[in-house]
Amino acid sequence: MVSATEDAEEEDEDDEEEETIVVAADHYLMVGGDWVTPVANAGQTVSIVLPVVNMGKTDVSNAVVTPVLSTDSTVWPFEITQSSYSQTIADLPGTNTGMSDMDRRRELTWNLTTRDDVGSGYQKISFDVRYFASDGTSQSTTLDTYIQTNGTAGVSANGTQSTPRVIVTGFETDPETVHAGESFVLTLHLKNTSTSTSVSNMLFEFSAVVTGSDSDTTYESFLPTAGSNTIFVDKIERNGTKDIEIELEARSDLAQKPYAVDVNMSYEDEKVNAYTNTASVSIPVKQEARVDMSEPEVMPTSIEMGSESNVMFEIYNLGKTKLYNVTVKAVADSVSGGEAFIGNLDSGATGSVDMYLTGAQATMDDGLVTLEISYEDESGEATVIEKEIELYVSEVYEDYYMDDFDMEEMETESGGGSPVAVIVVIVLLLVAAIVVVLVLKKKKKKKQQKLEEDLLDLDDDDTEL
Repeated sequence: MVSATEDAEEEDEDDEEEETIVVAADHYLMVGGDWVTPVANAGQTVSIVLPVVNMGKTDVSNAVVTPVLSTDSTVWPFEITQSSYSQTIADLPGTNTGMSDMDRRRELTWNLTTRDDVGSGYQKISFDVRYFASDGTSQSTTLDTYIQTNGTAGVSANGTQSTPRVIVTGFETDPETVHAGESFVLTLHLKNTSTSTSVSNMLFEFSAVVTGSDSDTTYESFLPTAGSNTIFVDKIERNGTKDIEIELEARSDLAQKPYAVDVNMSYEDEKVNAYTNTASVSIPVKQEARVDMSEPEVMPTSIEMGSESNVMFEIYNLGKTKLYNVTVKAVADSVSGGEAFIGNLDSGATGSVDMYLTGAQATMDDGLVTLEISYEDESGEATVIEKEIELYVSEVYEDYYMDDFDMEEMETESGGGSPVAVIVVIVLLLVAAIVVVLVLKKKKKKKQQKLEEDLLDLDDDDTEL
């Protein structure tokens, strides 16, 4: 005889089988990249990075990534401080785009506080992902990553005394954003979690991850500006806190990503028992984008309304970080058109710009056209730099020639008059046309002369100041 409970469990299993969505082979999501496993110390803030890449053929869109939360610290070892931790990835290109795995990768970051009651060891963190395939169907999958946790629980060798733990509860940097090649002050917030003993004679030694080496020397990502990487603290009371500071300099050739700094601690309790502990913090490093360009070639530099001028120049990525969605746009009332899309520029790469500007209306100012070069960094933040070029646009003037007049028509209109009279009329028209052109040129020259005088006046004012 089958019980009601067993019937209910079988029905639940049937429901789960019916709701299971089969992921098609042409869109396959996985965790990508070569990220170092983050270290989560009890009570400390840590950055969890999830790199996601679509290894299938077709594109994926609107992927909602939600970490699997739990009150059980063995499932979710972090404090739950908000109702939702979901993040959205707008697009995940497939392999059919021809892009590399690195260019197709998208990264999500969560800044989380580790619970005080976590254990020590390696722990799996799961993320539910629901997304839309290229055919518009809704799909779902689960992605897993791993972290290393350092807990506060422990006892002495004889099992009679609790081990005092000193943990890093948080950190700050000044300035808040750390750039490669610049110095910053790292402040660590320490806490003695023991309620039974104070700790004293404390020595903190800082060491950053090694990012380069040669045959004789290894290079750390951060170096202390004072030369010493150790700090001494006399004492932290029971359940007390303390802040320590050290000034570091980030190497100029660091890539834009988080870097770990390990803090090795040694201290004693009230009975002079010696202890050691290690904490780690993850510091994101930004690379300043460095963009330069060649002198633009404008051919010709003066056009009539409706005519075109060709503008050519090069854009150089001199920085250590990749530039995304590089575009160029010409801005002026006197011209139209003049837009170019360069795309992405790797570090050290060059982008060529070759575009045409069309005269829209006559130049009424100093003839300057602004070129706006815009690009985005890895976080999607847009930057615009400007460069000015000279391009004059003039109105279209018609030339009058004798061929433009119908001699017979003029003779008819003048009543068959003398050819001399017809020639006189033609000469007068030519003289009038020449006068108009000379007047316009004189006005333009006078306007240019006034502009030069204004510039000289400005130079004189600057000299007096």
